[in-house]
Amino acid sequence: MAAPPSLPFLFLDINTLNDFLTPGAPMAGADIDRIKGRIGELADYSRREKLVDIAAADAHAANDPEFAAHGLPPHALAGSEGHKKIRETFVRSAALIPAHGKRRPWPNLRDLRAFGGQLLLEKTQFDLFSNPALRELLRDLNPKQLYFYGATLEHDLRATALSARIMGYEVTIIEDAVVVRDPAEAAKVRGELLGRGVRFAPTDEVLIQITQMKKRLERSGRQASTGGDDNKAPSGRKT
Repeated sequence: MAAPPSLPFLFLDINTLNDFLTPGAPMAGADIDRIKGRIGELADYSRREKLVDIAAADAHAANDPEFAAHGLPPHALAGSEGHKKIRETFVRSAALIPAHGKRRPWPNLRDLRAFGGQLLLEKTQFDLFSNPALRELLRDLNPKQLYFYGATLEHDLRATALSARIMGYEVTIIEDAVVVRDPAEAAKVRGELLGRGVRFAPTDEVLIQITQMKKRLERSGRQASTGGDDNKAPSGRKT
């Protein structure tokens, strides 16, 4: 079966791991159960709609300099329980891409676009773009809009969102599906990101937007197939 055209949006699941989303875990914030519920809704939607799911996972060494440099407790140690994904976002058949970005053979992205799937990109820095595989995947999938959820707003989400904006992507952070460790610092980060053009929206609003976007694309595809409309749906980031 041929893969459908790339969708103009993509979810980025950032660090939905036990050490961020288990009460009492080293990097957990407040309202974890509520946040996990919203993350579960997003993951369920992604699976139901058979979307490509790109997920980031910290994979730290015990002596990772990030901990001391940023005053963070040891967390997401490679191979530990804290490094594992939460039940809501765990996919047994996920394709693991190590932090150096090299995995051969690459996942068959045409099949992933057609049938859904998860690409699990490990990283050792805040910014998911530190894994060079992300740029290659985005070139292939060609989204215009990136939707972020996970952990944490002050660190990984901030760094990755800023990089994405520099590259010209539209970015929305799904605010009720995000872990915040320090509310005061998070408020400053939110202001910084808003100033850089990052949008914030709740889960319900995002799912409505995406559903409407998919319907427009489906209508456009039907019109194109019957020759009734020459207008094409957006297929990726403008350059």
